[in-house]
Amino acid sequence: MPALTTDYAIEIGRLTTSFALAVEREHYFPKSFGDGIVILSGPALRMRVIRERLQLFIELEESDDRWRDADDELQSMGLQPTPGVRLAFPRLVDVLCANAPRFLQQRLLNVLQRSVALRAGPV
Repeated sequence: MPALTTDYAIEIGRLTTSFALAVEREHYFPKSFGDGIVILSGPALRMRVIRERLQLFIELEESDDRWRDADDELQSMGLQPTPGVRLAFPRLVDVLCANAPRFLQQRLLNVLQRSVALRAGPV
């Protein structure tokens, strides 16, 4: 089984274009079910695509190497077309890319709100 950037070049290309990302690094484990991970990074977002035991996931960095499932993030933003149901990888890429501007705007707003809350200190 090829590495993720080979197997899913089209989908990863769409993500990098829609979110202004570049491949930061890739790890591929051919002896372990072809598992792998690609970390994509840009000025406003870090994202990772994971293949684990032939299942594909997308996660978004929240802060300091804490990651959140993209399906959960979409659901919290009201962008998940079928709440509670995981989207197949190609559909997940479609929904993320179609909503990239709104998604990035919401992420920026969340960062600003966290920053203001940290400056205000405990209540």
